[in-house]
Amino acid sequence: MGGERAGKSFHGALQLVCRHQLGELFWLVAEEYETCVPEFDYCCEFLRDLGVISRPKEQISYPKEGAKRLVTDDGIVVETRSASDYRKIAEKAPDGIVGCEVGRWQWQTFLRVSGRLAEKRGWAWLCGSFEGSLGWQAEKFRQWQGQNIEQAKSFSVPSHSNTHVFP
Repeated sequence: MGGERAGKSFHGALQLVCRHQLGELFWLVAEEYETCVPEFDYCCEFLRDLGVISRPKEQISYPKEGAKRLVTDDGIVVETRSASDYRKIAEKAPDGIVGCEVGRWQWQTFLRVSGRLAEKRGWAWLCGSFEGSLGWQAEKFRQWQGQNIEQAKSFSVPSHSNTHVFP
């Protein structure tokens, strides 16, 4: 969890890109597609820099509204998913999920994402802020500060830790 402009989107995309060779399908999930845009943009930038997107116009689907998708030269797929209806987080089992602004997620969305990851024993990087949150992630944040059954860890990233924005 982090403050405003703390670099949550940057680090979420970085986690995905660092792990992209460990799987085939990755999702960026938020309440609305638009909320995934910063993470998606960072993923595109990082993967281009790594040289695994050689034909951006063919490999990156970037409509003004709705889902975005990219496919790397080595077949890795990154898709944005809307959690506005948690029942639609379905169909596939991703290898990893970056949760964008999880404070806005319904509890059912968290459960659905966890279920989607179970088949492949996938990973999740959930980021957001407590501001405007629906409350469940504050409890998870506390639980994940120590030993827990989910083997999860939580971190607090204050705004001022982003020295690029706050020199």
